[in-house]
Amino acid sequence: MLSPAHVATATPQPLPPATFAWTATALGLVTSDAEHAGKIYIGRDGGYSIRLDALGSLWLFGDTLVRGPAPASKILSFSPGSSAAVGPSGLSQLATGLREVVPDVGIAPALNKPARQAFIPNPKATYLPGGAGSCSQGAGRFGARWPTGAARLGASLNVLISYVDVCVIGSLTTVEGFGVAIWSAKTFHYVLPPTDLIAPSPSGRALDLGSIWTSPIVEPDGSIDFFSTTSDPAQPGTSIVRSAHVAKDASLTNLSSYVARTLRGPLNGSFPGRLLHFAAYPGAKAGSVLYRAIGSRFVLGTATVSSSSSLTGPWVDNGAAQLPDCPRPKGSFCWSLIGHPEMSTASSLVVSYYSPGTASDFGHIRLLRLTPTPPTPVTSTTSTTSTTQPASTTTTTRPASTTTTTRPASTTTTTTSRPPLTTTTTRPASTTTTTRRA
Repeated sequence: MLSPAHVATATPQPLPPATFAWTATALGLVTSDAEHAGKIYIGRDGGYSIRLDALGSLWLFGDTLVRGPAPASKILSFSPGSSAAVGPSGLSQLATGLREVVPDVGIAPALNKPARQAFIPNPKATYLPGGAGSCSQGAGRFGARWPTGAARLGASLNVLISYVDVCVIGSLTTVEGFGVAIWSAKTFHYVLPPTDLIAPSPSGRALDLGSIWTSPIVEPDGSIDFFSTTSDPAQPGTSIVRSAHVAKDASLTNLSSYVARTLRGPLNGSFPGRLLHFAAYPGAKAGSVLYRAIGSRFVLGTATVSSSSSLTGPWVDNGAAQLPDCPRPKGSFCWSLIGHPEMSTASSLVVSYYSPGTASDFGHIRLLRLTPTPPTPVTSTTSTTSTTQPASTTTTTRPASTTTTTRPASTTTTTTSRPPLTTTTTRPASTTTTTRRA
């Protein structure tokens, strides 16, 4: 049976108040042992973490840039796509003790720089917008797979990873496909190689972000829930958040296994310009969970928190916390806000985010503890599930990326900012296999 590694049950728990203050405490940078020793600088965003018992926590990152030591800081390598590292799960060592993972080999020796090979193998083909050819042919552009979430599959050392296929052209990124993979921390090989649920189309069409499933959560009964955010056509500038439920024995590589349902509560229509990371956090009672959505408002430089004792809702808006060094000067934003349940407790949350660099600092992922005040619980009510899938027109903001997408029977426009992203696309028909999960 598949179950979360860090919780034993999903008993509904009391919810915090709808609005209260958060105290943000900086916990330091997320760095490898080599970087901490001053031998190299590693620039990478993302930062999903999964506890793996004796191995500590596995961290998944995005594009990875390696520079030599200051003052020259010469670029040594750039690896598009993803990289991974492992380190202690405890906060006392986590920020400075990561060891790089070499794909298909194992954990690298101490003080090693990241492998140039992408941790999640990059797609064989992505395409330029408008069908103008291959994204991988030409200077300043590349195709890649970026992780969008990860979860441990039960007591095994298998890790389910969700990802997107992208075409990057300078500062513009087109999201062209998405899929899943299962990686074994026991063998360091993929049990299920990266498998696209929707593959990139030769036309270079972008996907509506509302059709991409991210942030997998493995439930105690072995089923898996994913999430997506799409704009609400009835309330421009706001978002509708949906989940997709995959039954225990259903195929993860068959898109028809993903049964969509709309979440109830402030998540619907109240998240303008926010990207969300969902996870199951420790609840107030031993062995219980509380679902949380960690979001960000880039322009304001804030982290937002919502929670629910039931995945489908009702969700409660728990307010926002100011990130210590955001927004940055000259209009640069912090991004990649991700929660870390294995480092959190019922009374405080640990999150990470990417803070872009300055002339003397190239930017890093930073850890932060969020503590609510006052921590007075309010009991939630039980909810029913809605399975309506709204037609979507999506607008989402994230530093450096814009996406415009057309789906059969519905028009969708998606804007995403992150240092890279812009696109126009029709959702392609998808062909999928029916491989069952390991």
